[in-house]
Amino acid sequence: MIAGLGLPPPRATCRMSVTIPARNEAAVIGRALEALAAQPEAPEFDVVLFANNCDDATASVALEVARSRPALQLHVVEARLPPGQDHVGVARRLLMDAVAARFLAAERPLGIVATTDADTVVAEDWAAQTFADMSTADAVAGFVEIGPEERAALPLAVRKIYRSENEFRAAWAELEALVDPRPEDPWPRHCSFVGASVAVGAGAYARAGGLPAVSTLEDRGFLSALRRIDARVRHSPNVRAYTSGRIAARVRGGFGTLVAHLHRQAAAGRPFLVEHPREIIDDLEGRAALRRVHAGAPREDDVALVSTIFGLAPEEWLGAIEPARAFGETHHRIVERSGPRRRRYEMVPVDEAIAALRAAVASRKAVFPTRISAASGAG
Repeated sequence: MIAGLGLPPPRATCRMSVTIPARNEAAVIGRALEALAAQPEAPEFDVVLFANNCDDATASVALEVARSRPALQLHVVEARLPPGQDHVGVARRLLMDAVAARFLAAERPLGIVATTDADTVVAEDWAAQTFADMSTADAVAGFVEIGPEERAALPLAVRKIYRSENEFRAAWAELEALVDPRPEDPWPRHCSFVGASVAVGAGAYARAGGLPAVSTLEDRGFLSALRRIDARVRHSPNVRAYTSGRIAARVRGGFGTLVAHLHRQAAAGRPFLVEHPREIIDDLEGRAALRRVHAGAPREDDVALVSTIFGLAPEEWLGAIEPARAFGETHHRIVERSGPRRRRYEMVPVDEAIAALRAAVASRKAVFPTRISAASGAG
């Protein structure tokens, strides 16, 4: 039964299945489901909760919410995964595989496979905004942040670091929209892709090979898989979700790990370190130059730029350029060839990085003042 989780075919009116992996989340799952049940579009989606390896009342709490909220079309699956597979990567993969398979079996490749977390509360217009953005994309990553009440309860020093980290990511996203703009992902946008709010078409999910069944950072691995097939990924600022600020991380490398790290940094009084701006700029410029070469429309210095940034002689990477191959696959292969030679900069304090990225954005806008707002996003 695990393969398909025993799910019935999707209803004719079901446009999206929202999957939630949950392990011992009885204390929070009610809030997550109430937020989904309150969506005006609730009749257009169902929710599949996988209570895996639970020793608490996660499943019964979920079923009680469903009984009190008839708009919530909820399927609850309970199972125990074997040791070594009892982590969120496998649980989320099983869920997304199952709902993608049932959309495809119904010959509905545009059926939406969505996922969130048990400790996450989606915004009141989350479904509507997801549907809107999926009309022009293969996948949509929502903007996920700590909920307002929990954020307000954080120590001041932690809140300051968290705010700076968000400002850093925003500057990074704006620079990316200038350096390597994509028509499906115009500014304004963000640059995160986390399992607390992801949606993807069933067909695109299958073409990407599904979610990697890894114990950490399965969401980032899935983004890489989508990029390798040139899926249109939208980092939507309109699709919003609010997750827990709990320090006790359930997943190594997940949001809880970040929050715990913020607390440690604040307690130690150390600067919060992030990627060096030059590293970010090199990655973006190298990808943009490679994209132009792949498209057969390179600028005069693009071959030299790619060679310098990736640390490869032209003969080491030009042979990998095949126009018929997805650009994302080409980029992936060249990054693999480049290896550790590309990491040349130490991490820097977040305030220094923000200032440098904002300066780079201002410089780009001065040279290309209309590019970031161009409707096509091409450049």
